[in-house]
Parts: sequence; structure tokens; C-alpha cells
Amino acid sequence: MVRKLFPACHAVVFRDRRRERHDAGGSGLERATPAGKIGFVSDATTWDAAGVETALVVLAAIRRACDTAGRCYQIMEVDDPQRITEVAREMASLASQSHGIEIAAGGNGTINEVAHAALGSRCTFGVLPQGTYNYFSRAHGISAEVDDALKLVLYGSARPFEVGLVND
Repeated sequence: MVRKLFPACHAVVFRDRRRERHDAGGSGLERATPAGKIGFVSDATTWDAAGVETALVVLAAIRRACDTAGRCYQIMEVDDPQRITEVAREMASLASQSHGIEIAAGGNGTINEVAHAALGSRCTFGVLPQGTYNYFSRAHGISAEVDDALKLVLYGSARPFEVGLVND
């Protein structure tokens, strides 16, 4: 089963020709990431009893940060490991169509599946590290702290990284 959450997009974003600027509560942060919908793919299959509480905190942080930034977003929680690839591809397609970002909210396995889907759709890819080891995130300087990683997603600049395909 896949649970889709569709929050309302109700904030106004001011644009100029070079980059979008959003006054997030007087912070003066500039947004350099794509302006389309942000799609989060969250792997709920790894949540144990303690993990559910953590996941609820993370999902609340996502909602709060995106609402504060005035961003449209969608969260897809996947609780069937057989469907993660399908859901990641669906979200990549939606992100690509809206010139948005697909975000993997999970560990290395989720990040791998979502990155593969994003690569196929040519949409911007981001990470909200939620795993035990977070190799990709550490290698690319992405904080394991949820609020810091969300700031990077919302206000950071996209940069290319090398991708290798094996047996593809």
C-alpha cells in the first residue's frame, strides 16, 4: 500500500529573473533550487515501533519547512518494499513535469532507488538522510539533522554528481 499526502499549496512566492527569493519569516534566504513541486519518497517498510515516532517527527518537520518556505510538496510513504521502485518512478515523473525536485527520505537503499528514478526522468534529486549509515549523504556533505537537510533542499543550489551504472 502507498499512502499519498497532498497538502494544499497556498503561499505566494515572489520571483525575479535570476532566482527566486522567499522571505521565510524575515530570514532573507534565497531559493536556488527548482521552483516546482517537491516530491518526498519515504520508505515506511523499515519503521519499527521506535521508528514510527521518529518518522512522525520527520514528516512534521517536512510539512513545517515546506509550508514556511511556501513550497508545494507531496509525500509518498511506501510500506511495501516491492513498490519502492514504482513509487520512485511515479514521483520522478511528477517532479520532472513540474520542474521540481524528487527527494529520497530514507537510507541508502531508498536513496539508490529514488536516485535511479530521478536519473531516468532527468529531474533534480535530493536527499533527506534517514538511514543508519547514510554513505551518500556523508560523501556529499548533507547533514543527518533533518532541519539542516531540509534547508539545503529548500534553499540550496543544485550541483551535479557522478553516477555509475552497473549491469544496467
